Amino acid sequence: MAQRAPDVEVLAVSRFPSEAARRRFTEAVARAGHPPNLRMLDPVPAHEVADLLATCGIGLSLMQDVGEARLSVNSKFYEYAIMGLAVVTSDLPAARHFVEEHAVGHCVPPARPDRFAQAITDLVADAEATCAAVDRAAARARDELSWERTCAPRLRAIVRHLLDVGGGLPGHAVPRPAPVGVDRP
Repeated sequence: MAQRAPDVEVLAVSRFPSEAARRRFTEAVARAGHPPNLRMLDPVPAHEVADLLATCGIGLSLMQDVGEARLSVNSKFYEYAIMGLAVVTSDLPAARHFVEEHAVGHCVPPARPDRFAQAITDLVADAEATCAAVDRAAARARDELSWERTCAPRLRAIVRHLLDVGGGLPGHAVPRPAPVGVDRP
């Protein structure tokens, strides 16, 4: 980004899965000459994430194709979409599906940093269209991805079921066959 778009500031939260990963990142930043448009932030408490994201235009996720990444949707994607950020992420099945269904952005090959940079510069170059699309997607995301829409109905059904099997008395549930959709050993 320092070469392609030096005026685009990249904020990165200093949270690493291991000390070895932190060391590799620090070494890579040093090899790159400590790019002036990279600003490292201390880990952000959950209650401050929205304020931080409100200062950004693009959310970036550099997931690599390891472990369960092909199946994972990072919680940050929900934050990015709801807060009205475009998304640039690795082209992995679950991430791609999320971007196609709920966000605006680009999915690029995980091991191609040049493609991440190109995706960001493409979104910035077409800022007017990007902003309009992101605004539309954010309004949908706030409705479709809300706790009330995604979690509350299932939680209500579980509570109703527990009250039903206990004759309506909390704490008096009696065992009976599990409802469809619940895994049983």
